[in-house]
Amino acid sequence: SLMLTYLESSVLIAVVLCSTLHQDLSAASLAKRSETALSYDLANKLVPTWTGGALLVVEGENTAQPQLRAFDNEGRLTTSVVLRVTGATLVTVAGVARGTDASIAACGDAVDSEGRGAPYLAIFSANGANLRVIRTTPYHPFKVTVASDGTIWTMGHESAVRQAGGPKPHPPLRPEAGVIRRFDPTGQEIGSFVLQSNIPSPSDLLDLGNYLGASAKSVAWYCVPENRYVEISLDGQMSSDIHVKPTGVAQVTGFAITDAGGVFISTVTQGPKRWNIARLGRDRQEWATVGGGDGWGILYGAHGTTLVGSTSGTRRNTLEFFEAVD
Repeated sequence: SLMLTYLESSVLIAVVLCSTLHQDLSAASLAKRSETALSYDLANKLVPTWTGGALLVVEGENTAQPQLRAFDNEGRLTTSVVLRVTGATLVTVAGVARGTDASIAACGDAVDSEGRGAPYLAIFSANGANLRVIRTTPYHPFKVTVASDGTIWTMGHESAVRQAGGPKPHPPLRPEAGVIRRFDPTGQEIGSFVLQSNIPSPSDLLDLGNYLGASAKSVAWYCVPENRYVEISLDGQMSSDIHVKPTGVAQVTGFAITDAGGVFISTVTQGPKRWNIARLGRDRQEWATVGGGDGWGILYGAHGTTLVGSTSGTRRNTLEFFEAVD
């Protein structure tokens, strides 16, 4: 799973608004607006995601019934739902996202008592009132996002039929299948984009450096192994398909796309260790640093036009809210 598992929902979350920066931002174009201090420990846990106006976490991942929880920007628990897949004794959660209508989507694999696994897409209606689970075989969704129109988009892979004696770790991709899929709110597939014939290696689609997000008018996929950025408008038009590599030797730690369409990544460099946030210049096909500081930092996503992340420049277990100012 790529999600962060939390403690019980009774934990308290305190909101602390700040007027000063706790780290030395390297560029005036990145302004910190506020921070939210969490009263539980995030150390040695996987990364959460900020989507649809909430921080989404998974508890009990790799169990029969993982719990999905959403916290708003004031730290209040707004939703807690249990992901149940009929017949499954183990459910993995590779991706999770929330819509602006408070619906939640999750994807991964479900395994039964005999060890047989199958990929799934799970869709909770607003605030978890109803759950629909769709088996997506032979397509394996790896990331998910909910667009502003309520459609659900996934990034994943579909393998070709394995031939006898063929490669086992990464069988070849079915070239005519799409990496990106679009589903209506009921889980019916209604679109397919980015042919797998254009993917150099199947392992690129299994890498943790794949990010999927949504603005008010589009859906974006960023594939770090390929340094590839793809953006698709909600009317199904490919508006960007470019290759853009972060400056220098940097590890990408997070990704965000704002409602206004601004695209950002967080990176960390070593020797000395430093975090940076960079904005994508689509026309120039380059990342431009807008701010940073010493130590470590990550973007979890965007809240409207505000970036949400965490850096080592503040107290431990703190969410920080940034705005890129032109």
